Amino acid sequence: MNAIEPIQLKKVSVPFLKDVKKIELINNLAFKANELRYQAYKQEQEAINIMNKEVLGL
Repeated sequence: MNAIEPIQLKKVSVPFLKDVKKIELINNLAFKANELRYQAYKQEQEAINIMNKEVLGL
């Protein structure tokens, strides 16, 4: 399959939550996950800088 056709998308059901508390929980978890990924990225960049300066002398 090279492309998805509109007729195929019509058959896909998308769940919709009516429970506001669950929606908020999911949103909060997604936000926290993004924040943790960003923190990991910053720490990775710091580790790369340390490696470059102290180990490789760049």
